[in-house]
Amino acid sequence: MAAAGSPSDTAAWRFWREQVTAAALLIQPFAALTALLLFIAPPDAAAFDAADPLVRTIGLTVGLFAIPLAAVVALAIWGIVARPSAPALMRSIRLAAAGVGIAVGVALLLRAIVGSDLPSFIPPEESAAPGLSAGLAAGLIEEVLIRLAVLPVALALARQVAAPLAARVIAVVVAATAFTALHHVGPGAAPFVPSYDATRFLFPGVVMSAAALWPGPALVCCAHCAAHLLIPLLFP
Repeated sequence: MAAAGSPSDTAAWRFWREQVTAAALLIQPFAALTALLLFIAPPDAAAFDAADPLVRTIGLTVGLFAIPLAAVVALAIWGIVARPSAPALMRSIRLAAAGVGIAVGVALLLRAIVGSDLPSFIPPEESAAPGLSAGLAAGLIEEVLIRLAVLPVALALARQVAAPLAARVIAVVVAATAFTALHHVGPGAAPFVPSYDATRFLFPGVVMSAAALWPGPALVCCAHCAAHLLIPLLFP
């Protein structure tokens, strides 16, 4: 394993950051679709009340259109921080396609196993109740905040004080904790339900953040957004 600060570790860190920029680029179609859906089919009162707590908080403070705008801002920032090389961009495109495929496969498998009713440990916002626009907005803003912001910043800081593997573990735990905590702050905050928070921490928090480190962030960002397009169709 390469030591922190070694040439191989530095090169890997640079290449991963380039992939973060590529992921920010590849979620722009989802951002554009989110903006379009919010314009032509905004969530009604019932859908908004059922939406992800993070989406509700943003909607009640700065407005829902801040969500696709955040994706554009993330791309602008990452374009300055780490312009993607051709290899990073091509890898990210392949991972994005794989992510969409995985989202389709997992959603169909879950539908076949459990039917139209999601298991009780899955938070209620992960259903068709929020509608398509608020549902897609949830997946988009969670990726922008966690995989394009918290995870890279946590990893950059952890690399200064820990070996590469330990730094990755620290970054994943920080990202998972932030993901869970963001659902409990602001005017749209959700009540604390242990089973829901365990799900938030373990799957979209730990598992998806670890997958963003390897094989890469484009896989997770695009899979998550695609999943939120499928949820209203498969779990009405």
